[in-house]
Amino acid sequence: MQYIKRIDGLRGISVLAVLMFHLNFALFEGGFIGVDIFFVISGFLITGVIQDQLNKSKFNVFSFYLRRIKRLLPPLYVMLFIVAGLSLLWFLPHEIKDIYQAIVATTIYLSNIFNYRETDYFNTFHAKSPLLHTWSLSVEEQFYFVYPFILILLRKVATKKRILILLALTIISFGASFYYYHIDPLYTFYYPWFRGWELGLGGITFLLVTDPAISPKLRFQNLTWLYYLSLIIILLSIVFCRDYSYIPNFGALPAVLATCFILAGSRTSDYRFDPLKSSLLVGTGLISYSLYLWHQPILAIVYTFDESLLPTSKLLIVVLSFIAAYLSWKLVEQPFRKLKTKPARIWVATFIFSASLVLLGAYGHISNGFMNFLMNRIPPARKAWVVKKDEVMAKRQAVWVSLLDKNEARPISSLKNVDYLIIGDSKSEDMLTAFTLNKDISTNYTFYQLRADDEDMGALNDALLKRSSAGLSEVNKKAYQVLSQVKVLGIKNIILTCTWQDDSNVGVSKLIQSLSQEANSLYVVSTANWNDVTSLSFKLAKSNMTDNEIGAFFYHNIREDWKRQSDHLHEMITKISNVTWLNKEDAFCNSARKECLLYTKDKIAYIFDSGHFTIEGAQYFGNVAWKNHWFGFRPRSAEAGR
Repeated sequence: MQYIKRIDGLRGISVLAVLMFHLNFALFEGGFIGVDIFFVISGFLITGVIQDQLNKSKFNVFSFYLRRIKRLLPPLYVMLFIVAGLSLLWFLPHEIKDIYQAIVATTIYLSNIFNYRETDYFNTFHAKSPLLHTWSLSVEEQFYFVYPFILILLRKVATKKRILILLALTIISFGASFYYYHIDPLYTFYYPWFRGWELGLGGITFLLVTDPAISPKLRFQNLTWLYYLSLIIILLSIVFCRDYSYIPNFGALPAVLATCFILAGSRTSDYRFDPLKSSLLVGTGLISYSLYLWHQPILAIVYTFDESLLPTSKLLIVVLSFIAAYLSWKLVEQPFRKLKTKPARIWVATFIFSASLVLLGAYGHISNGFMNFLMNRIPPARKAWVVKKDEVMAKRQAVWVSLLDKNEARPISSLKNVDYLIIGDSKSEDMLTAFTLNKDISTNYTFYQLRADDEDMGALNDALLKRSSAGLSEVNKKAYQVLSQVKVLGIKNIILTCTWQDDSNVGVSKLIQSLSQEANSLYVVSTANWNDVTSLSFKLAKSNMTDNEIGAFFYHNIREDWKRQSDHLHEMITKISNVTWLNKEDAFCNSARKECLLYTKDKIAYIFDSGHFTIEGAQYFGNVAWKNHWFGFRPRSAEAGR
């Protein structure tokens, strides 16, 4: 397929938009549209490559993937190995563990799925993830595992019918993305079947402008105004498309169609003034793949030194990104694209490097982010701050297992007049332990804990409405038996505590609505999660922070992505009567002073991971709950006097 200068100019605009978006420049709040433009360009070019060879009866699937390997993998491998090494210098164990998990996901082209499950792309926390951007590479490659075979199946179909079939698939993909974004915007953002329409439109555009029977009728070369209008639409989308929840559907549609119009005229049209052929944009487009690969790791590393990203830091990121991109393009990308060797050697090398990255990533996960290695770098006098997770877990188990076994052994018939029913995931087990370890609370009130994860609560609500436990798991059947008899058993209060998530909040809110009519009082406890405290303890140990700085340090490490999802649930249930929302963070944090107390005076942590109690943390939370009369806790004598 012939080289088209204007397409590199379009790539240049796309990668610059993404770079500026990640740097939080005000005029580039819609810079994520650059990825949508990339997808259209990729669909256009890859269709050209495949179709040209199909027309000559020379297309070979293995040769196709071999060219993709030579084009994409060497720069990617180099970047991944360097990120793996540099992360040990500048990141904390929990971050290193996440990075090494991401290395595995990126290597096997499942980064989009990993990021959907682990990271919120549009949260400020994403800046700390050096491999978050690789999700788009995974989407493209997942598409290319399917798309060539579609074109092979349609190779003997007339062009017009082929276009109609591809258009039908494209419309289905677009319709699905529009329908499903109401349910889960991030799911539609990350998964390939909701992005297929963008790549598909690129492919359809190529077929339209290269078919001898169709192309002359389009006459794009005479529509100069359409070219400039398309450029303006793309620029306006980059500036004004600020709501990612409409991506990839109607929010991306103007820029996608504008890209298609530009590509349609790129093979034949020429313009007196052509911005896309400027040396700056074309040069940027030539190194766009390497620039895309390197800008995010460099951003993440600089972010560890300057979290506010001052203008000087942003300039440094831009300069370093272009230097790294040029070196990658010159020394890695270009040589390997031109490399002539036996295909078998390339396949073997690909397997060896991929396997090495997967094993390296797996070790980073198993070792908890090379925790022992990093422990040896801490001065002996400061090691008291480090949370020893294995010791914490051993102490926890001795207490938690005993309490939970006693709780589990109680028959439902013994729950008559239980004061509090606690429902939830592992956070509910922590809550039961915290109340039991506090003598004031355990003397005055009785408790029973039910295991029900947030994703189970919607199913439980449906079962309660249907008055049937059919289809529920054994654990949920027990929860159903108890919840269906709340009034009969005389249970006065219910506490719901979980790590709340957007994809289950609708079902949870429905269960809250149902249970609010059953108990005297219903308490819903917020998610309170931090970045892994064991990991953060390493940074604390290596520093010379004052007490005030330590409090601010942990406040700054509240997981805002989890807090946001918890706040969404709060918003959904504000109008339900008989429900009290309790901010669990208030036990540990002072939002006015922006401080969190997560250690005792003897340097023993209250939290050991992201949000679960140590024994000391459970005792502390129980004391706070009692002293502040949370959940209506008061001495029985005080209740009698009211």
